[in-house]
Amino acid sequence: MNNNNRVAIFQAEWPLQIHTLNAAIMLAREGVNVDIFLYKVALISEIDIIKKFKNIKVYSFEEPKVHTNNDINHIFLWKNIQKIRDFLEIKTRLKNIFDIFELFLFAIGNHDFFIPQNITNDVLKAIKDKQFKVFIGVEKLGLIWATQISKIVKTSVIYYSLELYDMDQFSTWRLRRIKKAEEAAHKGTLSTIIQDSRRGKVLFKYNSVIPKNVFYVPVSVIQDDAVEVTSNDLFFNIIKKLKLRKNQVLILQFGKLERFGLDLAKIAQGFPENWTLVLHDGLAENFWNKSSLIRKIKEVNVNNKVILSTEKLTSIQIQDLIRSSNIGLVFYPQIDLNNYLTAFASEKLALYLSQKIPIISFNYEGYEHIEECKCGVIIPSLNEITPAINLILQEYKTYQENTSVVFQEYYNFEAKFMSVIDFIKEIK
Repeated sequence: MNNNNRVAIFQAEWPLQIHTLNAAIMLAREGVNVDIFLYKVALISEIDIIKKFKNIKVYSFEEPKVHTNNDINHIFLWKNIQKIRDFLEIKTRLKNIFDIFELFLFAIGNHDFFIPQNITNDVLKAIKDKQFKVFIGVEKLGLIWATQISKIVKTSVIYYSLELYDMDQFSTWRLRRIKKAEEAAHKGTLSTIIQDSRRGKVLFKYNSVIPKNVFYVPVSVIQDDAVEVTSNDLFFNIIKKLKLRKNQVLILQFGKLERFGLDLAKIAQGFPENWTLVLHDGLAENFWNKSSLIRKIKEVNVNNKVILSTEKLTSIQIQDLIRSSNIGLVFYPQIDLNNYLTAFASEKLALYLSQKIPIISFNYEGYEHIEECKCGVIIPSLNEITPAINLILQEYKTYQENTSVVFQEYYNFEAKFMSVIDFIKEIK
């Protein structure tokens, strides 16, 4: 492999998920050397997947214990600006004046200061004497970081966007600065990777960017040979015992419990005897601190129609859980465009289809193909969930067979990301 056949991926203060890992794996498979730079990113067990690739190297940094004097000055300045902004929040007229002042601060501000100078120095040492085809910045801080380094080593940047947020959704001064810096960095990128054209249209509008070299890559999984889990965990034993019952139907909702967990638990109390709702959120207690919500779900489960799991599962265990279910639920609250335009930005949707599980989702824009291709049912509200389940069960084999067709046509990550790799290979 040539030394100049190399790509660097930057990600900061954002959970390490399949988007980054899959991109790295695909590049490595094609013979590209991949350096992954992570700042304040918790490493997950799934990172072991990339250890078998000798052409992937991971650099993980935490916040330095000692900052440079320049960093200390910036920290002091921006913390005090935040205090002023918080104070003025309650005084509308003064707040309006500050909003104008904020625009001035954005104009003169150092948008590079999000990653400490010590970390930047360590990155520059790591990439010394290496030639890169391109940098890929994952999410906002990843893009800002990649852009910061690219100005020093003169390398083009690709923006891999995952979340859609406009300025009005950021309440703190730091987040607003990050958003402003994202907009500035995005204007200088060579290309953009985003999930579909609808999300792309929103992103380019938010950032006032003219689209060029845009690649639509859905949030999805790389399909490997199925790995069965031999777990003795109580939760999995309950699932397996239920599956042994005649005509047992398991309806699975996994992800944040706050996304309709309580509503679904209430509806499930009226399910037929052989239907069971499984709610899984491995971060509910230890990360999201949803003990109160968990208690409420247990309280409404008077007919024992809900199995609640809050244990953190590995990706393989999650796939095993999905394979054990009959129908998968994909529900997002319509609170903003990031949650509304999720037809190609939902990992669980792709996971269900990859494991041949029909789905039920809201009839949001972009989900039309789910019903048209008969791999699931889209509904206007949770009140329609019981008829939707019955509809799928009446022709379950057909719905299940169609999941594979839809996954290959719409959610095949390998096929979609190859266009990105071909583009990178052509960079001189």
